[in-house]
Amino acid sequence: MISLDRVTRQVGARRLLDEVSLEIGAGDRVGIVGPNGAGKTTLVRLVLGIDVPDTGTVTIARGASVGHLPQEALPETDRTPLDVALEPGAHIAPLLSAIARVEHQLEAAATGSSTDALDLQHRLADELAALHDRLRQHGGHEREPRARRTLAGLGFEPAEMTNPLSTFSGGWIMRAALARLLAEPPDLLVLDEPTNHLDLEAVLWFQDHLVRHEGTLVVVSHDRGFLDTVVSQIIEVDRGQLTRYRGNYGDYRRQREERAAQRLAAADAQARRRRETERFIERFRAKATKARQVQSRIKALEREESIEVERKAATIGFHFPQPARTSRVTLELERVSKSWDDKVLYRALDLVVERGERIALIGPNGAGKSTLLGLLAGTVAPDTGQRRIGLGVRTALYTQHRTDMLDLSSTVLDNARAVGAAIGETRLRTLLGAFLFRGDDVDKPVAVLSGGEKSRLALALLLLDPPSVLLMDEPTIHLDIESVDALIEALGAFEGTLCFVSHDQHFIRSLASRVIRIDHGAFEDHRGDWAAWEWRQSQRAGNRPERREPAQTHAVPAGEKNREASLPARAPGSRRDEKRRAAERRNELSRRTRELRREFEQVEAEIAGIEAEKIALETRLIDPAALAGAKGGELLRAHAEAARTLATAMDRWAVLGQTIEEITATIETGPDVA
Repeated sequence: MISLDRVTRQVGARRLLDEVSLEIGAGDRVGIVGPNGAGKTTLVRLVLGIDVPDTGTVTIARGASVGHLPQEALPETDRTPLDVALEPGAHIAPLLSAIARVEHQLEAAATGSSTDALDLQHRLADELAALHDRLRQHGGHEREPRARRTLAGLGFEPAEMTNPLSTFSGGWIMRAALARLLAEPPDLLVLDEPTNHLDLEAVLWFQDHLVRHEGTLVVVSHDRGFLDTVVSQIIEVDRGQLTRYRGNYGDYRRQREERAAQRLAAADAQARRRRETERFIERFRAKATKARQVQSRIKALEREESIEVERKAATIGFHFPQPARTSRVTLELERVSKSWDDKVLYRALDLVVERGERIALIGPNGAGKSTLLGLLAGTVAPDTGQRRIGLGVRTALYTQHRTDMLDLSSTVLDNARAVGAAIGETRLRTLLGAFLFRGDDVDKPVAVLSGGEKSRLALALLLLDPPSVLLMDEPTIHLDIESVDALIEALGAFEGTLCFVSHDQHFIRSLASRVIRIDHGAFEDHRGDWAAWEWRQSQRAGNRPERREPAQTHAVPAGEKNREASLPARAPGSRRDEKRRAAERRNELSRRTRELRREFEQVEAEIAGIEAEKIALETRLIDPAALAGAKGGELLRAHAEAARTLATAMDRWAVLGQTIEEITATIETGPDVA
């Protein structure tokens, strides 16, 4: 499908690609990763023919249709999202043109009544029927229903599909462009950061759609969860070279770490050999009887190619200062209502946020997630109701629009000085250095920074005035994977309260201990991590809550359950029948609980065994000699597999524990459930 042969591409003084060769076959699903500025977008532009290589050749299979989603939004027009989604692709467009041409010819020939005219009409009618048959084979007659389903999957309401694009934000315009590619997928689909403008639910729908895509897929993304789901191989772009890894992103990271460990062990072994050889040469250089051996070893040293140990790219490294202890309840919204223009987002909302909670807010775009963060932060005033803040609580809001947090007319250092006026210059520069603003970088005007640099600077400013409650709106946007990892590590050690909106599944999975789904007034509060949330959703067999007008919504304080909200209405019947049904249901729930407890104990025993195996492997890995040769690679692979198995078992253990607690609580309160 795609072939690069000894391709070189240089931009200014930087050689981004250095005589690289690459083959991508039909049906391959490829993720392109690498540090920011390594050349990922350059590689994509070469594949698409937008740029040409300085040397070498790039070829794509003849006749293959290509679809591309760039990072930038399309110009606003008076066309509608449905118009964009219905744009014909490479397979359909020629057929539609041919059908229009033949229909025009048939209309012109319809006035004739001679034998020749009738013969022409029959030929044109037969040709038109054949064209429609080909169009049907390509799914052309179902184009509009398919386009509407695709737009709905990406978050468009039916009424919005026929509104002019000029009334939508750039993110929604990008969704319309994505719908065009998915409604009639090309042979080769090239996507550059496709999840940046999607909410979590649209991401989940999109990745499920891509899993079923039968064509060739090339995607550049910083979303680890997305890559883990949709690709089957990774191409790393780094220091001018391309390296292929089989598997998804998680497989790539494990293989890369194993290769790095093996290369480090080989470099250490080589260094030891060289030192021994050099000592031999120095010791026997003056002895005539050893002259031949000395010269032989000198030549061997000269011939031996030095093993280079891979240098790690610079990444941010920081931690949030631990906050002073606060009251148990940090933030509370009581009977809060909020509308924007004619759109009611919340009505009589009750929400309690407790110390140490890590709350993920999810739901479709426009449902009110950012508004809820603003209500909690005090930057958005409620129409009715009140906000209460706990003792000793200080909040900080990390907004989705980083420019709202920065002074674009000042330099990086001046922004830091404005927030950390009491902190010395040396400490300010040290902190900025931890976020990769080093040397002259601190004197750059903020206005010229990239999106990733603005995000890093906004994070740095948070550390200059640390909060006890951190409210974050899409914190991973514009951050590369390494920076997201550093942020996850820092937030994981943060002992304060965290409430965030994110579409990054890996970020949510790593941090959330409570999930709240908001959808046009519906408010679903789940006390448990993301794995438990996913399991619960899978148990519902894909049924999603219906959208409805905002109603009275209550988020229950920690330690309690709003059980009645999820229970069906009581069936009619006598009091005796009700008691009998309740007893039967309690017995059924008790039976289910016993089964779950047995499985819980089995998983617990498995975890103990896996942990013991992992500790034994780690003990062996401490010995440098154990890492040498093929056995070192086997040890590292065994350790990686043990870690992966342990993580899976721990997730299942947590889900089982959560489920047992919920069923036990339901039994104790006298359920009326099926």
